[in-house]
Amino acid sequence: AILYLALGAVLLFLGTVIFRDNIRSRVNRVTALMLFFAGLGPVFAAVGATLDPRTALATSTATFPYSLFYLWELFFPQLLLFACVFPVEHAWVARYPRARHLIFVPHLFHFLWLVFFARPSLRWSGFASDSPFLDTLLLPLDVLMRLFTYSLNLLFSIHLRFFSFINLLYIAAAVWALRAGYR
Repeated sequence: AILYLALGAVLLFLGTVIFRDNIRSRVNRVTALMLFFAGLGPVFAAVGATLDPRTALATSTATFPYSLFYLWELFFPQLLLFACVFPVEHAWVARYPRARHLIFVPHLFHFLWLVFFARPSLRWSGFASDSPFLDTLLLPLDVLMRLFTYSLNLLFSIHLRFFSFINLLYIAAAVWALRAGYR
């Protein structure tokens, strides 16, 4: 935990130094924010391990405060944005200035999905009534609710397992953008 905290503090410090070096430079702002998001991961991991060492931060059983750990994954779209403005700004960034915000949409969806569905096992307990007639009337709705919660749990588990693939795509796109920028 101490090593994580120290590494996170170094990244946050570097981001602050780069940002303060030239606040008006887009490259400095993007780089500083990229280092800030990269530093959040180790800092949240260290804090989480210190508060409750038995809780694994990167599991689907994380509660709301531990779900904030996933905020560091905004590093990947910020890395892609960095690759698009360094060493020279790509033409599409200048041509479509608002489009660069769209690269954050999958990760913001991912973060909100994990925060709002921090409890992985949503279960439908059914309708509780004393009337057999009412139970018969509500049976189709009960089946739909069970199907809905099952589908939501399935989507949640698939999302947790395969979102890392999106991060790998962002890394590949960032490497490609850096190569194109150096040319």
